[in-house]
Amino acid sequence: MNRGGVKFQPEDVEDILLKHSAVCRAVMVGMPDERLGERNVCFIVPNQKLSPPSLSDITSLLESNKVAKFKWPERLEIVESLPLTPTGKVQRNVLRERLQCNDPWLTCIFHHSQKMISRCWMGIRSRGAIYCAPTRKFVKCAG
Repeated sequence: MNRGGVKFQPEDVEDILLKHSAVCRAVMVGMPDERLGERNVCFIVPNQKLSPPSLSDITSLLESNKVAKFKWPERLEIVESLPLTPTGKVQRNVLRERLQCNDPWLTCIFHHSQKMISRCWMGIRSRGAIYCAPTRKFVKCAG
C-alpha cells in the first residue's frame, strides 16, 4: 500500500488485527485518494460469537502495539466473508471494486459465494443493470 508516498505491507497490520478476539479474518486494501494516493480500508470478518469491533477498537489495538499512525485504517467494512481465489487467497481487487460501488444493491455480488451469483445477477438485472464484460463491472441502465 502507498499512503502519502510511504509504502508499507498491509500484512503487518493484518497480523496484529487478528489478535483481537472479535476478529476472525482481516484484510487491508487501499482506496484511491487524490491527496494521499491511497487511504487505508480494513475489511473484517467478525467472530460470530462476539459483536464486531468498531474502528476505535481497531485503532486502540494498533496503538497499543505501537503501529505507526499512517498504517491505521481510516474506514472499516464488516463483511460476512471475503472473496477468495480457488487456492484460498483473498481477492483484494474485488474488495477495491466494492469500495468504488456507491449503490448498495450493486454490492450484493460481493456478499455471496460463486453459487449465489446467478441469483444476485437476476436481482441486479431486474433493477435495470447490465454487465460490462471488459471492465467486469455492473453498470446501471439509463431510465
